[in-house]
Amino acid sequence: MAALLPFAKRGVPIVGLEPSCIFTFRDELPSMAPSEDAKLLAKTTFLFEEFLAREIEAGRFNPALAPIGANALLHGHCHQKAFDVMGPVQKVLGRVPGLKVDLIESSCCGMAGAFGYQKETIDRVAQDGGALSAAGSAQGEWRYDPGRGRHIMPPSDQRRIGTRRDPCRPGPRQKHGRIEKTVRAWASRLMVAAMGCHYSDDAFIDEEGMRVFDSSMGKLGKPYENIVALVLGALHPGANVVVGEWVEGPDGEREIDVAVNGRIDDTDQFILVECKDWKKKVGIEQIDAIDSKRDDVNATRVMIFSNSGFTSGALRKAARKNVMCVSALVADNDAIRFTLERERVAKRLSVETWRLVLYSPSELPEGWRGDELLFDSMPLKNWFSRISADLLRSYEFAETIRHRITFRKPEEFECLGKTILLTGMELVMRCKRSWAVQSVPEDVSRGLYDHLKGTVLIPNNQAWSLEFDNRNWREVTLEKEPDATDMQPGTMDLQLTLLRPIAPDSNSAVPPIGDLIEESQTVVEPPHEGAAAIP
Repeated sequence: MAALLPFAKRGVPIVGLEPSCIFTFRDELPSMAPSEDAKLLAKTTFLFEEFLAREIEAGRFNPALAPIGANALLHGHCHQKAFDVMGPVQKVLGRVPGLKVDLIESSCCGMAGAFGYQKETIDRVAQDGGALSAAGSAQGEWRYDPGRGRHIMPPSDQRRIGTRRDPCRPGPRQKHGRIEKTVRAWASRLMVAAMGCHYSDDAFIDEEGMRVFDSSMGKLGKPYENIVALVLGALHPGANVVVGEWVEGPDGEREIDVAVNGRIDDTDQFILVECKDWKKKVGIEQIDAIDSKRDDVNATRVMIFSNSGFTSGALRKAARKNVMCVSALVADNDAIRFTLERERVAKRLSVETWRLVLYSPSELPEGWRGDELLFDSMPLKNWFSRISADLLRSYEFAETIRHRITFRKPEEFECLGKTILLTGMELVMRCKRSWAVQSVPEDVSRGLYDHLKGTVLIPNNQAWSLEFDNRNWREVTLEKEPDATDMQPGTMDLQLTLLRPIAPDSNSAVPPIGDLIEESQTVVEPPHEGAAAIP
C-alpha cells in the first residue's frame, strides 16, 4: 500500500491484470485495514479491461483494429464473476470487428490448479471444440493446450488478433515476464494518452513497470456510480435503478452507467445517466456524447452527474440540448468531492441606538441610565431586549419606534442603589433595515444539485443542512429584494431575517414587566400600518 499510495494521491489510475490481487485492494484491504488511505487506494484501482472499457467509452482510446472472422469463448475469472465485472471484458473484445464473443456460463475453470494438466483429465480438455478460447487466466499468462496444440490467451493480449500493426507483439512461446511487461507497457501508454500526457519510454516505463507521471484527471470507477444510484433511488423510490446496464442500440450494445426505469411524474420513463468521477470539469464533448447516446438507446431523459462540476460552455450547450447537469450530494461521504457553497441573503433589522423616558411622581437619581434599571433585582434591559425584537419584526420599515407603557399602579424599581416609583416609561429606538450576505456551505444526506437551475433536489425523508457563521455576514445593497412569490410549486427556500435587538444581560432573567402593564402604545416614523405616527 505504501508503494501505491503516492500514485493514488496524484490521481493516477492503478491498473492490474490479476483479479484476485486487484480485488484485494478494492474489497479486503478497506475491511481488514480500514483507513482513509485504504479507501483512496480502493477507488483508484482497476482491472486492465475495466480501464480500457472506460477509456473507450469516454472517447479517449480508439484503437485501429482490422476485421477478423472468428468466434471466441470467454471464460471469466472467478473473482471477476463474483464481483460482476465481466461486462468490461466483453466490451473490450467486442471492439474487434468480426470477432463474435460468447460468454461461457459455468463455474470455476480449474486453470489455477492442475485440472488442465493432469493425465486423468487431459482427454476432457481436448474435447473443448475448435473455437478460440479467451481465458481470464491468472497473472495474464498464456496457457498451452496440449490437446489441440494451441495457445489460450488472456484478453489483455488478444489485442494482437485484430491490430494492423503490433511492434511489440509477443510470440506464444515467450516467457511470462516478457508478456506481462508488454501488457504493462501498453497499459501505461493508454493511461498516459487517456490523461492528456505525452508518452516517452524513458519517462514512463522502466524494467519494473510504470513510473510516476502527472495527471489532470483520474477516472475513479464504480464507487461514484453506486452513490449516484443511491441518490436516484431516493429521488424515485418506485423506479428500477440499475448500475452498469447494457442497452441495445442501432450500432450494438451501449453501456449505461446508471439506468432508471419506471413510472416517474405520471409517465413511463427511461432515464439515461452518465457518471463523471473526474478531477476536471465536464466539458462540451460529454454533452454531445450523451445527447448522441440518448438517440441510440431511446432515453426519455438524460442526466450527467459530475463530481467536479461543469464548464460554462457545457452548461450553455446542455441547456439547449435539454441535458440535466447535476452533482451528487451525500453528507459525510469521502467519495464526494463536489462541494456546494452558495450566497445566502438575509434581511437585517437592527436597533442602532436606544434611550428610555421614565414617568415618576418623584425625583429621579442624578445620572441614572436605562441599562442600570432593575425590577425585583433583574435588569430591565432584558425585557427591553425581548420587546425590541418583537417591535423590529412588527415595524421593519420604521426608522424610529416609540413604545410607551403605563402601569396599573406606581411600581418600585431600583436605580443606582436607590428605590424609585414609576407610573410608566417610553422606549425610543432608532432602527435600521438592511441586507446582508454570506457564502454558506450546503449538504444533503442524500440528494443532488442542479447546475442549470441552481437548485438542490432533496428526496423525501432526507436532511438538508446549511452551515452559517454569524461572523461572516457582510452588508450589501440589493437592486431587487427577494420575492417569495417567484417560487414554483414543489420548491422551498429560506427567507432569513437577522435581528439585532437591544443586547440583554445574558447572566440574568427577564423581569415580568408584562404583568404590570395597563396600557401600551406604539408610534413610528415613518408611519406604519398598525401604529400611530410620532407627533
